[in-house]
Amino acid sequence: MAKEKDSSLLTYETHVRLTDEMRKLLAQKAKDEGISSNAVIQKAVSLYLTKDTMDESLLIAKMTDVQRQIARLKHEIDVKQKLDLEWYQYFFLFAPPIPQEEVGLRMQKANKDVQAFLQNFKHRAASIKPLIETIFGDMLEEEAGNGK
Repeated sequence: MAKEKDSSLLTYETHVRLTDEMRKLLAQKAKDEGISSNAVIQKAVSLYLTKDTMDESLLIAKMTDVQRQIARLKHEIDVKQKLDLEWYQYFFLFAPPIPQEEVGLRMQKANKDVQAFLQNFKHRAASIKPLIETIFGDMLEEEAGNGK
């Protein structure tokens, strides 16, 4: 049986000059990944030539970093929620009650504030054109614009 060559396995030989520092880094990278120096160079060239396409290991590293950041944010949120809950419990347990005569005054002031808000809202709402007028006005303008 004759061996068929896979077109994806065809190789071309190219000579590259490296400094001693680059050679040491190449050897270390190959050792770290458990692959040959040639495979490291192929990956580097492939990555350089396809800059818009991320290498799988880079994508996994990015995703891992994002997951780590999300986990840290979740932890911070949990801690802040626990602190808020503790503060609320402390505040409502140990805050002195409002005197009865002051409760009435506060309720009256709150009622006045609500009435003032509603009155202001009525005046503002009266100055705004009703929605139906706005819609019909827009439709008439559109028809006039299309008729030209």
